[in-house]
Amino acid sequence: LVPHQLGLCKAIGALLEEDRERALAGLDAVQAWERDHPSYFYLSGSYGLRPLLRVLAGAADRAEFEAVRASPGAQLAWNGQ
Repeated sequence: LVPHQLGLCKAIGALLEEDRERALAGLDAVQAWERDHPSYFYLSGSYGLRPLLRVLAGAADRAEFEAVRASPGAQLAWNGQ
């Protein structure tokens, strides 16, 4: 549940309030947590929502996007936007 509480739920709440910076900060925090608890099955936005927000913020380039897109976690159905 940590990825949901730290990242995805807070990110969705922030996006509903039109605060992309706070949403991305929450997703960044959960990605740091996931580094110590690796799994491809977390529904925390690491392979879908986070890369999208990073591109929109100008913080990610095409190479970063392609690297995330090529990872196994990005191939899961819920990450296909």
